[in-house]
Formats: sequence, structure tokens, C-alpha cells
Amino acid sequence: GTVTNVATVTGPEDQLEELWSYYVSDDTNALLSKAEKLQDKYEFLREAVVAHIERIPKNGSMGRPKQSLMNIMNEMKTRDFGRVFREFSIRESIYGFGDLQVKRMYDELIK
Repeated sequence: GTVTNVATVTGPEDQLEELWSYYVSDDTNALLSKAEKLQDKYEFLREAVVAHIERIPKNGSMGRPKQSLMNIMNEMKTRDFGRVFREFSIRESIYGFGDLQVKRMYDELIK
């Protein structure tokens, strides 16, 4: 009989486990590369990974969520949290942040 090398057979769970290990180790390049390879099977994955990577502050930037909050406050010319939160929830729905998560970022911005 033919012997199959089990190590070369990978299912969806193995691929998602590999993706998770990149997330945990903060290997954003490998994370994005793996998400792109899984795009046909999980069409939402690349967008979610990109949003995660853009969330991370780097090179002096505050990261996408905080920058978006700042943009909303400036564009709407308001600091009314209710209005800002509603707009943030529309623009940045990919994050699924609740009001307390957004309020924490908001409070840091208006100090």
C-alpha cells in the first residue's frame, strides 16, 4: 500500500491555526501573506487582517481607529460622543468596537 505523509495534509483548521500563531506572535507580514492565501475560502479575512494591522500605532501615527475618531470630530466639528460614536460605528464597523472601547480612545484624544 501507499503511505501518505500526514504532515503534508493540511485542513482548514490547520491553516487557521497557523494564521492564529502569526497573530499571537505579532508577525504581521506572515499574517497578511497567509490571509491572502486563504482569501478564496474566507473572503472577509484579508480585510480583517488589514484592519488589525492598521490598528497598530507605528512611526508616530496613532493607528487607524484613533485617527478615524479624530477625523470624525474634525469633519463633524463636534466632540459630542454620541454623534461621534454613531459615525465611527458606520465608518469602522470592521472593528466591531462597543461604546466603551470607543469612549476609551475618545477620552485619550480629548485630553
